[in-house]
Amino acid sequence: MSTSAYAEDATVYAGGAGAMVEWRAYGDHLYITDLEADGQSAVGIVQLGNGTAYYYWNTDGNGTTRHVNLNLPENRPLAVGAAVGNYQGTPTGGLIWSSVSTKSVSTSYSP
Repeated sequence: MSTSAYAEDATVYAGGAGAMVEWRAYGDHLYITDLEADGQSAVGIVQLGNGTAYYYWNTDGNGTTRHVNLNLPENRPLAVGAAVGNYQGTPTGGLIWSSVSTKSVSTSYSP
């Protein structure tokens, strides 16, 4: 009996703001794109099923994309999010919480 991997991809836009996050489950790739020349940074968020959240900032400005190659365990639920903020040197410092938008995804195996 063979099994095939099923991986769920997602695209999330920050609520009313200029950031887009793309999640590619095959290989655990996160792409954080700044969509507006508004002086704010784009932020990618990955929240694991245990509640631990990681924040990845793209501070390079409008039209740029930051790629993060993660190595997460298979068959785990997680949430992927997009937001904007004014980077202050800490994971959540300057994050505009009202801009956070998330989508639940998972990587799993099915027979």
